[in-house]
Amino acid sequence: VSVRSSAAQRRDGLLTRMKHTFESSFEVHGKPACVLTHSYGDTLARYFMSWVESPAGGKGGKGWVDKYIHRYVNIGGPVLGVPKVIAAMTSGDTSESIWLPDFKSILSERSVLSKNGRAHWFRSMSSGSLMLPQGGEEVWGSAPHKTLMCIGGKDADKYGEPNAEGCVPFTTTESIDLMYNRSGQETRQMWGADKTTWGQALLEPLPRSPNLKMYCLYGVGVETERAYRLEAKGEDLEISSVEWSDGDGTVPLVSLGYMCSKGKRGWRKNARLNPGLKIAVTSREYRHQPAALSLRGGPRTGDHVNILLNTELIGDIIAIAAGRDLEDRVISDINAVEL
Repeated sequence: VSVRSSAAQRRDGLLTRMKHTFESSFEVHGKPACVLTHSYGDTLARYFMSWVESPAGGKGGKGWVDKYIHRYVNIGGPVLGVPKVIAAMTSGDTSESIWLPDFKSILSERSVLSKNGRAHWFRSMSSGSLMLPQGGEEVWGSAPHKTLMCIGGKDADKYGEPNAEGCVPFTTTESIDLMYNRSGQETRQMWGADKTTWGQALLEPLPRSPNLKMYCLYGVGVETERAYRLEAKGEDLEISSVEWSDGDGTVPLVSLGYMCSKGKRGWRKNARLNPGLKIAVTSREYRHQPAALSLRGGPRTGDHVNILLNTELIGDIIAIAAGRDLEDRVISDINAVEL
């Protein structure tokens, strides 16, 4: 999905069509739906659940979600955002593309084969605004202990005072500001067009839905981008190294699992974000155990995309859809994380 939920509604009536699909399914089958999402689909689904009950949105009224949705399954959702979004928008690169040469000397800077062109292409995807890291320094750490970016190189001094490591540290909030400053007013206006908090896990409450059960299913044990060292070369910023953390290879563990964990700000304990603590939340983690000779990782993979081929995950999805209640299975240290 390359456009944010509000833009998809204006352009295609996406949210309205989703509402009608749920209502017609209920009329035909007489049962509420089991909803499965993957990756950004989680953000879209939680946005929809706020939109559909709001007088400013779908006008379904309080209780709509409770009537039409009885199970919600989030597979690998970037609930608290993804740091690589900032890196991509700022430099035109992530860890997967830093090996690519920059063809700007022989092609237009807007070509996707140039770093500037890739950055412009990334910025054109308004869905990125809902995948920016959420929670600021409370979630992602404060300088000098934790920064999202640190800019070094011969032209680093234009960004501030270098630290002992010879680079200028940027917190998550400062990194987002830098990204917007480099992106221009057009990106800031496009990404900031939606003034609601819908889809933002730390700001927008879940619906009051005592009949709804939520499952958070995700992979762990894969090195995942967490922070970046960039080199300033003139006006360009290039990723020179990446700091890694646990996750599914795309989304860090804190984003995948914290809101579903036993942390005090998560949905299990925070009555403001889960009104009355009515929605039961279950977490199930899948350790990444890739098959040696499989290009897609095999039946026990836990990486962000190929986890959809994980046979244990598929079995759990079938059980959830059939109405069985599954128990927590947490193998990471996510329950020890406090924000």
